[in-house]
Amino acid sequence: MSRTPERHHYDFVAARVGEILHWDWDPIGVAGVPQARDEYDSYVPQVVQMLIDGKQKEEIARYLYRIETESMGLTTGSRPSDHVEEVAATLIDHYEWIKERANQIISAQRASRVAD
Repeated sequence: MSRTPERHHYDFVAARVGEILHWDWDPIGVAGVPQARDEYDSYVPQVVQMLIDGKQKEEIARYLYRIETESMGLTTGSRPSDHVEEVAATLIDHYEWIKERANQIISAQRASRVAD
């Protein structure tokens, strides 16, 4: 059974989000450690859903910050750090690029089918 276009899109977004969380966010400093590649995977579905739902940078940053402070107990404060806000912006930028690229591919596929 083949994957639906929606599932393929979700999987692609989830893979990219996982990369960004591992390499860019990385609050516990495990980027580049092969054994820790899946360290942040449990947060990926929520971040993907936030992107799909069109959440703003500030809301995504607050979510990541809550993970750092409440789940990981790493920092304290009342406002997300600049780094977390930068990561949230990166997530949104990449998601927008993925959506744009997916639309280009779908359009090209449709054009190819019409030409056949």
